[in-house]
Amino acid sequence: MRDSEIAQAVNEQLGNYNKANWTKTQAQLSKFMLFPGWDLSSVNWVVRHPIKTSVPPALFGVAANRAINSLGGNRESEKDDFSAIHAVIGRSI
Repeated sequence: MRDSEIAQAVNEQLGNYNKANWTKTQAQLSKFMLFPGWDLSSVNWVVRHPIKTSVPPALFGVAANRAINSLGGNRESEKDDFSAIHAVIGRSI
């Protein structure tokens, strides 16, 4: 690999922290965001790897909700929700 390819791979994986290399969009977003290089690289990673970044968390959410439901900790309608984990704290069984 050439040096430019290594630098590109590092920027894709870890984020573009060097302000000298920021795009115009990153420079404008830096006024509102704490780490625009890291945030934009995270968005790029999600767009390039949609299965890797969405399926495992969704499966974990469904598994957690089903386990909580089997212990009586959430409603039947919340058993298969993949977007949030529903748990009622302090409910008497």
